[in-house]
Amino acid sequence: MKMQILEVGTVQRVTGVFVPFMEALTQLFEGMIEALPVSPQEDFELEGLRPYGLVTDVRGSLECAVNDCMKPAIRIMTEVRDQTEEGAARGWRTPDKI
Repeated sequence: MKMQILEVGTVQRVTGVFVPFMEALTQLFEGMIEALPVSPQEDFELEGLRPYGLVTDVRGSLECAVNDCMKPAIRIMTEVRDQTEEGAARGWRTPDKI
């Protein structure tokens, strides 16, 4: 699907709308993680002494989704939402002349 050319301010406003939804979904995932029972064999499963059970696998997948995907995406989308011209130029320096 091809999108029309957007202005940066439009992208920032739309991104700002999505950040609270992403935060709510993250909280939902975290609540699900807390609500799942811990397998009595989890220590052995995490040490590789026995295969993962379903609950350990699901908990681990949700924890990875939250920590590796959702939280970084929220951080990045928050930066996109809040970025300014001055902030974008910060850290830039004139290249050395050859």
